[in-house]
Amino acid sequence: MSSEKRRNSLLNYSFSKKPCTSTENSGSMSTVPSTPISTILMTNADSDLSLVNNPAHSDDVLDQLDSDSDIESSELKVINSRSDTSKNVIGYYLFNKLSIDDYLKYSLLTNHFKPDGKYRFPTLYSADHKHFRRFLMNWLNDSSFLVYSPYIEGCYCINCVLFRNVQGQKLKLFVDKPCYLYKHLKHFTTSLKSHINSQFHQNSTMALDNFIRTYQNPSLSISSLFDKGRIERINRNKAILISIIKVIITCSRQNIVLRGHRDETIDDIRKTIHTIDSPYGSNFVALLKHRVDSGDEILHEHLESGPKNASYIGMHQTQKWL
Repeated sequence: MSSEKRRNSLLNYSFSKKPCTSTENSGSMSTVPSTPISTILMTNADSDLSLVNNPAHSDDVLDQLDSDSDIESSELKVINSRSDTSKNVIGYYLFNKLSIDDYLKYSLLTNHFKPDGKYRFPTLYSADHKHFRRFLMNWLNDSSFLVYSPYIEGCYCINCVLFRNVQGQKLKLFVDKPCYLYKHLKHFTTSLKSHINSQFHQNSTMALDNFIRTYQNPSLSISSLFDKGRIERINRNKAILISIIKVIITCSRQNIVLRGHRDETIDDIRKTIHTIDSPYGSNFVALLKHRVDSGDEILHEHLESGPKNASYIGMHQTQKWL
């Protein structure tokens, strides 16, 4: 082999300083940085990109890699890294602006997606690409109200998201905006402490506790308590009217006059409620006192402390029933 051919061999070939771009596959990035070879990017098992040696070209290479991904963009994007869990993450419903009823609220609170130890959180880089951070599993373990959504690769405070109709200054981070940017992770501890100490979060937590308690036991809900009290009042009024009507029916069947020697007001009856043999009382009131003496506690309480404008024992009222 001649020396001229040896001079043209691959070992003596000088690489061009300009990056070589492949035209065969325009859809994939094939930019190769100039020599030395130590500027080539190495990819680890977690898909983190890190430069080895020669940092002079690092910014150029990373700018090319991140030009499409726009890592620090404030626009929320769908990642959906775990499509099988979309219906169990709050980010799916918030991003798509779907309604959340009480059943779904309870399901998200008790069965939301929880990353395991093998879950790989995305790596986020600083604006100058010199630093990177990841979401930490410890943050979820230490704060039960934080939930992570693979649908948008960010976390929310589920208390404040689901129960935002409370008093307190409205919050953006963890509520209107998920924690998903590098700058969020950089100041995560400070932001989280500020969130926890806010009146909005505390009120939301109280609302959540009340929701779970009443959802698990509907009889404790405010509407149920109102209904229960209303039903009790209805039944009590029925029992009072039944006692009064029975006395009227007895007088009618026995042809006993309701009136006495004089009319009695409710104040007169209360003064002699425990005196059965009152000589001037009406027959109707006397029979009512007999029912009280026989143990009719509901009627006793009604005559003794019931409203004066709804006693149902005036002569003009009883005559209407006859």
